[in-house]
Parts: sequence; structure tokens; C-alpha cells
Amino acid sequence: MGRMKHSELYALIHSGTVVSVESGKAHVSVDVGAAGHSCAGCALSASCGQDNKKAQSASVVLCARIPSGVELPDIGGIVSVGLPKGRSMRAILTMLVLPLAVFLAIACIGTVAGLDDGPLALYAIAGACVCYMIIYLVSKYRPSPWILISDNR
Repeated sequence: MGRMKHSELYALIHSGTVVSVESGKAHVSVDVGAAGHSCAGCALSASCGQDNKKAQSASVVLCARIPSGVELPDIGGIVSVGLPKGRSMRAILTMLVLPLAVFLAIACIGTVAGLDDGPLALYAIAGACVCYMIIYLVSKYRPSPWILISDNR
């Protein structure tokens, strides 16, 4: 079986400079203002923590997992990092569909229970907000989705 191209495996690929290397992780600084980077319109910008207001002039430090068998990069070295395909659909499901489903479930249950529209709307909105808080807390402790895909030495 032949090797697949990086573009077939990754939804996003960025080049950057290694800032630090820890056990199994490399912190890579990516200049998002560079040519070819369009973070402002990227559907996956939340996965790197990029604030779209700063996208034109800032650099972002991504934490990339180093796969087993890949040599540890040198600090200051130029590397590529990739975000595996399928992350965009997972992000859509997590950030849009799940809170909407909670909102609608609360609205339906409240309607069947005979709640007034005002309090029902507040409960449904509060349920969606709680869902977003849970997503935020869970995402803080998940491993980085970025993967070191090459060392460009």
C-alpha cells in the first residue's frame, strides 16, 4: 500500500518554528499573518485557539503531538503540523448540533410540562449555555488535535 499524501490525511497543514519540545509534544509558532494563512475565514480556527480579531498580525503557538517513531525536532527548526481530517465535522457536531439539541430538548419538555414561554425560553438558553461551559471544560483537558507531520531539515 503506497504512502498517502499529507493533503489526503490532514484538513489543515501549517509550517512553523519549534519553540519548545516536551515529552511527546512540540510547541510550534505559526505566523498566521503570513501569505497562505487565512485564519479569519477558517472553520477550524477554534482548534488552534486563534482569535480572529488578531489573525492579521499575530502568531499562534500550537501544541503538536509527536507521533512515535518521529525524531524530536530541534528548537528553532522549521516543521510542519497538521490537523487530521474529520476534525471539522466533529467540531460542527460538538459546537453547533449538541447545544442546539439541548436547547430543543428543553423547549419540548418545557412545552409538554406546560411552562410559560418566558421562563421556558430562559431555561432553554441556560441549558445551551451550560452545554457550552461543559464543552469548554472538557476541551481544556483533551490532548491537542495537531500532529507533527514533518521535520523540514
